[in-house]
Amino acid sequence: MNMNMNMNMNMNMSMMYLGKIVAKSFVVLLFAWLFLYGTSLHAQNVDNSDQQVDSPELIWSSKLDSMLLLEANSKQDTLLARLYFDIGEMYLENDLQKAQEYYFKVKTLSEKLKWNEGRYLYAVGYVDVLGKKELLDSAIVILRESLDWAKKENNELWKAKLLGNLGILNFMKEWHVTALEYFEEAIPLFEKMDDRFMMAHLYQAARE
Repeated sequence: MNMNMNMNMNMNMSMMYLGKIVAKSFVVLLFAWLFLYGTSLHAQNVDNSDQQVDSPELIWSSKLDSMLLLEANSKQDTLLARLYFDIGEMYLENDLQKAQEYYFKVKTLSEKLKWNEGRYLYAVGYVDVLGKKELLDSAIVILRESLDWAKKENNELWKAKLLGNLGILNFMKEWHVTALEYFEEAIPLFEKMDDRFMMAHLYQAARE
Protein backbone atom coordinates (compact mmCIF):
# COMPACT_ATOMS: atom_id res chain seq x y z
CA MET A 1 0.00 0.00 0.00
CA ASN A 2 2.80 2.39 0.91
CA MET A 3 4.47 1.53 -2.37
CA ASN A 4 1.31 2.44 -4.29
CA MET A 5 1.00 5.71 -2.39
CA ASN A 6 4.61 6.60 -3.19
CA MET A 7 4.08 5.75 -6.85
CA ASN A 8 0.97 7.93 -6.96
CA MET A 9 2.79 10.82 -5.28
CA ASN A 10 5.71 10.54 -7.68
CA MET A 11 3.33 10.42 -10.64
CA ASN A 12 1.46 13.49 -9.41
CA MET A 13 4.70 15.41 -8.91
CA SER A 14 5.85 14.43 -12.39
CA MET A 15 2.56 15.58 -13.91
CA MET A 16 2.78 18.89 -12.07
CA TYR A 17 6.33 19.41 -13.29
CA LEU A 18 5.35 18.52 -16.84
CA GLY A 19 2.41 20.90 -16.62
CA LYS A 20 4.70 23.75 -15.62
CA ILE A 21 7.01 23.03 -18.55
CA VAL A 22 4.09 22.97 -20.99
CA ALA A 23 2.70 26.21 -19.56
CA LYS A 24 6.07 27.93 -19.83
CA SER A 25 6.52 26.68 -23.37
CA PHE A 26 3.10 28.06 -24.21
CA VAL A 27 4.08 31.46 -22.80
CA VAL A 28 7.25 31.45 -24.90
CA LEU A 29 5.34 30.54 -28.06
CA LEU A 30 2.69 33.16 -27.44
CA PHE A 31 5.26 35.85 -26.66
CA ALA A 32 7.19 35.04 -29.82
CA TRP A 33 4.06 35.26 -31.93
CA LEU A 34 2.90 38.49 -30.30
CA PHE A 35 6.33 40.09 -30.55
CA LEU A 36 6.74 39.19 -34.20
CA TYR A 37 3.17 40.33 -34.91
CA GLY A 38 3.67 43.60 -33.11
CA THR A 39 7.03 44.43 -34.70
CA SER A 40 5.66 43.67 -38.16
CA LEU A 41 2.77 46.13 -37.87
CA HIS A 42 4.88 49.05 -39.05
CA ALA A 43 5.51 47.25 -42.32
CA GLN A 44 1.77 46.82 -42.86
CA ASN A 45 0.99 50.47 -42.13
CA VAL A 46 1.39 51.59 -45.74
CA ASP A 47 -0.78 53.86 -47.84
CA ASN A 48 -2.72 51.51 -50.12
CA SER A 49 -4.62 54.19 -52.01
CA ASP A 50 -2.75 53.55 -55.26
CA GLN A 51 -3.02 49.79 -55.24
CA GLN A 52 -6.26 49.87 -57.19
CA VAL A 53 -4.34 51.30 -60.14
CA ASP A 54 -0.77 50.03 -59.85
CA SER A 55 0.61 46.59 -59.08
CA PRO A 56 2.47 46.05 -55.79
CA GLU A 57 5.71 45.76 -57.75
CA LEU A 58 5.22 49.18 -59.36
CA ILE A 59 4.32 50.76 -56.04
CA TRP A 60 7.40 49.20 -54.40
CA SER A 61 9.65 50.36 -57.24
CA SER A 62 8.23 53.88 -57.21
CA LYS A 63 8.64 54.19 -53.45
CA LEU A 64 12.20 52.86 -53.58
CA ASP A 65 13.11 55.26 -56.40
CA SER A 66 11.83 58.17 -54.32
CA MET A 67 13.87 57.04 -51.32
CA LEU A 68 17.04 56.61 -53.39
CA LEU A 69 16.56 60.10 -54.85
CA LEU A 70 16.14 61.49 -51.35
CA GLU A 71 19.30 59.66 -50.27
CA ALA A 72 21.32 61.29 -53.04
CA ASN A 73 20.25 64.76 -51.92
CA SER A 74 20.52 64.35 -48.14
CA LYS A 75 23.18 65.62 -45.79
CA GLN A 76 25.04 63.37 -43.38
CA ASP A 77 22.72 63.45 -40.39
CA THR A 78 20.45 61.20 -38.36
CA LEU A 79 17.63 61.59 -40.90
CA LEU A 80 19.89 60.06 -43.53
CA ALA A 81 20.84 57.23 -41.19
CA ARG A 82 17.14 56.47 -40.64
CA LEU A 83 16.58 56.66 -44.40
CA TYR A 84 19.35 54.09 -44.89
CA PHE A 85 17.46 51.82 -42.50
CA ASP A 86 14.18 52.31 -44.36
CA ILE A 87 15.86 51.50 -47.68
CA GLY A 88 17.36 48.38 -46.12
CA GLU A 89 13.86 47.36 -45.04
CA MET A 90 12.66 47.82 -48.62
CA TYR A 91 15.35 45.47 -49.93
CA LEU A 92 14.99 42.91 -47.13
CA GLU A 93 12.46 40.66 -48.85
CA ASN A 94 14.06 40.48 -52.28
CA ASP A 95 17.75 41.44 -52.10
CA LEU A 96 19.52 40.48 -48.88
CA GLN A 97 22.88 41.74 -50.07
CA LYS A 98 21.50 45.21 -50.77
CA ALA A 99 19.65 45.20 -47.46
CA GLN A 100 22.85 44.29 -45.65
CA GLU A 101 24.75 47.10 -47.41
CA TYR A 102 22.24 49.68 -46.24
CA TYR A 103 22.15 48.38 -42.68
CA PHE A 104 25.93 48.76 -42.58
CA LYS A 105 25.52 52.30 -43.88
CA VAL A 106 23.27 52.91 -40.88
CA LYS A 107 25.99 51.55 -38.59
CA THR A 108 28.82 53.58 -40.15
CA LEU A 109 26.95 56.88 -40.15
CA SER A 110 25.51 56.36 -36.67
CA GLU A 111 28.96 55.69 -35.24
CA LYS A 112 30.25 58.82 -36.97
CA LEU A 113 27.39 60.86 -35.48
CA LYS A 114 27.54 59.01 -32.12
CA TRP A 115 23.83 58.29 -32.50
CA ASN A 116 22.84 55.29 -30.41
CA GLU A 117 19.37 54.99 -31.93
CA GLY A 118 21.05 54.25 -35.24
CA ARG A 119 23.18 51.56 -33.61
CA TYR A 120 20.00 49.81 -32.50
CA LEU A 121 18.40 50.17 -35.92
CA TYR A 122 21.48 48.64 -37.52
CA ALA A 123 21.37 45.75 -35.06
CA VAL A 124 17.74 44.77 -35.63
CA GLY A 125 18.08 45.25 -39.39
CA TYR A 126 21.25 43.21 -39.74
CA VAL A 127 19.83 40.54 -37.44
CA ASP A 128 16.89 40.21 -39.86
CA VAL A 129 19.40 39.48 -42.62
CA LEU A 130 21.27 36.96 -40.46
CA GLY A 131 18.00 35.33 -39.48
CA LYS A 132 17.00 34.84 -43.11
CA LYS A 133 20.42 33.26 -43.69
CA GLU A 134 19.83 31.04 -40.62
CA LEU A 135 22.94 32.45 -38.91
CA LEU A 136 21.26 32.59 -35.52
CA ASP A 137 24.42 32.43 -33.39
CA SER A 138 25.82 35.53 -35.11
CA ALA A 139 22.47 37.28 -34.73
CA ILE A 140 22.44 36.57 -30.99
CA VAL A 141 25.93 38.05 -30.61
CA ILE A 142 24.84 41.28 -32.38
CA LEU A 143 21.75 41.62 -30.20
CA ARG A 144 23.69 41.00 -26.97
CA GLU A 145 26.13 43.77 -27.87
CA SER A 146 23.25 46.15 -28.57
CA LEU A 147 21.52 45.13 -25.34
CA ASP A 148 24.67 46.11 -23.45
CA TRP A 149 24.44 49.57 -25.04
CA ALA A 150 20.77 49.87 -24.13
CA LYS A 151 21.45 48.87 -20.52
CA LYS A 152 24.32 51.35 -20.19
CA GLU A 153 22.15 54.25 -21.30
CA ASN A 154 19.05 52.82 -19.57
CA ASN A 155 17.01 52.89 -22.77
CA GLU A 156 14.00 50.87 -21.67
CA LEU A 157 12.27 50.87 -25.07
CA TRP A 158 15.23 49.28 -26.80
CA LYS A 159 15.96 47.02 -23.86
CA ALA A 160 12.47 45.58 -24.22
CA LYS A 161 12.75 45.19 -27.99
CA LEU A 162 16.19 43.59 -27.85
CA LEU A 163 15.24 41.25 -25.00
CA GLY A 164 12.19 40.17 -26.97
CA ASN A 165 14.27 39.51 -30.07
CA LEU A 166 16.83 37.59 -28.05
CA GLY A 167 14.04 35.50 -26.59
CA ILE A 168 12.75 34.67 -30.05
CA LEU A 169 16.18 33.72 -31.39
CA ASN A 170 16.94 31.54 -28.38
CA PHE A 171 13.58 29.86 -28.78
CA MET A 172 14.39 29.20 -32.46
CA LYS A 173 17.63 27.60 -31.26
CA GLU A 174 15.50 25.46 -28.91
CA TRP A 175 17.19 27.00 -25.89
CA HIS A 176 13.81 27.32 -24.19
CA VAL A 177 14.99 28.08 -20.66
CA THR A 178 17.20 30.95 -21.86
CA ALA A 179 14.42 32.21 -24.12
CA LEU A 180 12.03 32.26 -21.18
CA GLU A 181 14.54 34.22 -19.09
CA TYR A 182 14.77 36.91 -21.77
CA PHE A 183 10.98 37.08 -22.07
CA GLU A 184 10.55 37.32 -18.29
CA GLU A 185 13.03 40.20 -18.21
CA ALA A 186 11.18 41.96 -21.03
CA ILE A 187 7.70 41.64 -19.49
CA PRO A 188 8.11 44.34 -16.77
CA LEU A 189 9.50 46.75 -19.37
CA PHE A 190 6.51 46.27 -21.66
CA GLU A 191 4.29 46.70 -18.62
CA LYS A 192 6.01 49.94 -17.64
CA MET A 193 5.51 51.24 -21.19
CA ASP A 194 1.82 50.33 -20.86
CA ASP A 195 1.90 48.06 -23.90
CA ARG A 196 -1.58 46.71 -23.22
CA PHE A 197 -1.78 44.55 -26.32
CA MET A 198 1.29 42.61 -25.28
CA MET A 199 0.62 42.45 -21.58
CA ALA A 200 -3.02 41.31 -21.71
CA HIS A 201 -2.10 38.14 -23.56
CA LEU A 202 1.10 37.53 -21.64
CA TYR A 203 -0.52 37.69 -18.22
CA GLN A 204 -3.37 35.46 -19.30
CA ALA A 205 -0.89 32.87 -20.57
CA ALA A 206 1.34 33.21 -17.49
CA ARG A 207 -1.58 32.32 -15.20
CA GLU A 208 -2.26 29.05 -17.05
